[in-house]
Amino acid sequence: MGLAATQVRLLQLTSRQHRIEYQAQRIQAQKLQLSNESDIVYNEYMRALDAKKIQYKYIETDGSIDYRDATFNNMFKGYNAGIQGLYALEIVNGPDSGKFIVDPAVETAFNNNKNNQGGFVTAMVGTGTNIDENAKAYYTDLFVVLAESKGVVGMNAAYADSSEWLTNMLANGDVLLHKWDSEGGDDGEGEWTEVTVSNDLMLQEVQDDKELKKAEAVYEAETTRINRKDAQYDTLLSQTETERNAIKTEMDSLKQVRNDNIEKAFKCFS
Repeated sequence: MGLAATQVRLLQLTSRQHRIEYQAQRIQAQKLQLSNESDIVYNEYMRALDAKKIQYKYIETDGSIDYRDATFNNMFKGYNAGIQGLYALEIVNGPDSGKFIVDPAVETAFNNNKNNQGGFVTAMVGTGTNIDENAKAYYTDLFVVLAESKGVVGMNAAYADSSEWLTNMLANGDVLLHKWDSEGGDDGEGEWTEVTVSNDLMLQEVQDDKELKKAEAVYEAETTRINRKDAQYDTLLSQTETERNAIKTEMDSLKQVRNDNIEKAFKCFS
C-alpha cells in the first residue's frame, strides 16, 4: 500500500475509532441511567417493606375476634359503622388545628346545633318510639367532645375509605385519636382521653401485605427489565471494545508500514 493510500486509511480508521469511543460513552451513560433506575426500584420496594397499616379489633356477635383495616368510614363515620368503641379524630396541624374531622352528615347536624345537644342527637337518630338507644348514647357522647373543640371539618370523601390515608395522617402526627371511656372521669360517668395506636388495645399496626405484594411484582418485573437491558449494553460494549482493538491493531500496522515507506524514501535520497 502506497504512502497516500496508507494515510487515507489511517484517517478513516481514526474517524471510526472516534465514533466507536463516542458510542461506548453513550452506552456507559445508559448503563448509569439503568443503575439509577435500579436504585429507585429498590428504594420503592424497601418503602413497601416498611409500609404499615392500622387495624382495629372487631368483636363479632358470637364473640369471635377479627381485625379489620381502619379507615375513616369504619372508625369515625358514625354509629354502627363497624367499630366497638367511640373514637374521634382531631386535626393538630394547619389552619384547622383543634377541629375534629367528621362525616359531612355529622358536620351539618353539629353546625346547626352547636349549643343544643338534644337537637344534635335528634338530627342524627331521629325521633319516634323505635329509637336505637345505643345510637342515641353514641351521638350524645360524641357531642361532648365536639362541643369542646374549635369546630368540625367534613371528611373528604376521596379518602374516607383509605386505610393508607388514615395510617399516614396518624404516623405523620397530623391528627390525634380521642377515645371515649364510658367509665372514666372523676364521677365515673365517662370522659374523652387521647390514645395512640400503640397504647390502645383495640388497635394494632401491621405489615401492609397488599402494598408489599404489589411492590414485589413491580420490583421483579423492573429488575428483570433492567438486567436484560444491562446485558444488552454489556454485549454492545464488548462488541465496541472488540472493534476498537481491531482498529488499533490495524492502525499500528499501517503506521509501521507508513514509517517503513518514509524510511525507504529517505534512504533513496541519502
